[in-house]
Amino acid sequence: MTGGNVFDVITKRTKQLLDAEENYEIEFKQSVGGLDSADIVAFANSEHGGTILIGVKEDTGEKNRQRGKIIGCDVGDQERLNILSKSNSCIPKVDMEIYVENLKMKPFFRLEISPGKNKPYCTAGGTYKIRGYGLNEVLDPGRLLSMFLESENDRFLKRFTESTRKLESTLERANSIVFEEISKMAKATEDMKKNLDKNLSGLSENIANGKSEENALLRIEKKIDEFLKLKETHDKG
Repeated sequence: MTGGNVFDVITKRTKQLLDAEENYEIEFKQSVGGLDSADIVAFANSEHGGTILIGVKEDTGEKNRQRGKIIGCDVGDQERLNILSKSNSCIPKVDMEIYVENLKMKPFFRLEISPGKNKPYCTAGGTYKIRGYGLNEVLDPGRLLSMFLESENDRFLKRFTESTRKLESTLERANSIVFEEISKMAKATEDMKKNLDKNLSGLSENIANGKSEENALLRIEKKIDEFLKLKETHDKG
C-alpha cells in the first residue's frame, strides 16, 4: 500500500488522540472486524464528526487514566476494501479519509469522518445512531425528526438560494436586452427626427423660393401695365 495517506511513523495529531480516552470524537477498535457501519453513521450524525483508530485498544495507564494503546492490525488492500464497504453501505453513503500510520512498527488505520451534509444517516438495516461520550447512542424519534427537519430546511434553503440566483441572473439578462432594445428605439427615433427636420427645412426653403418667384412675376406684370398705359397715353396725344 502506497500513497500520501501512509505514514511510516505516528503523526502529531494521532499522538494527541492516543493520549486521550474514548469520547465524543474518538473511538478505538482493535481490528477491522470490530468496525461496524453503526460506528460510522454515529460520527456522521454528530455535530463535529470524529476519528476511529483501528489497531488500537483502550488501556488503563497510570492513576487509572484511560488512553489508547497501539497493538497494530493488518492494513492491506482487503482491509481497506472492508472499511470502504461498510461506509458505502450507510444510507446515504458516508465519505471518510483513510490513513495508515506507524507502518514500520505496528501499523494501524486512522479513519477521519466529517459531520455529514445529508443527515440523518443510518445503517443498511435502518439503525440510526449518534456519538455519545465514549459510546454510540440510538437516535430517539424526536431527535431524529428534528435532525431530519433541520436537514430538509438546509436543503430547501440551498435550493431556494440557487433558484433565486438563477432568477436574478435571468432578470439581469432580460433587463440588459430591454435596455438594448430601448436604446435602439431611441436612436431610430432620433434619426427619424433629424430626417423630418431636414425635410421640413427643405420644404420651407422651396415655399420661400416659390413666393419669391411669384413676387417677381407680379412686378413684371405691373411694369407691363405701366408701359401699356404710357403707350396708350402717347397714342392719344
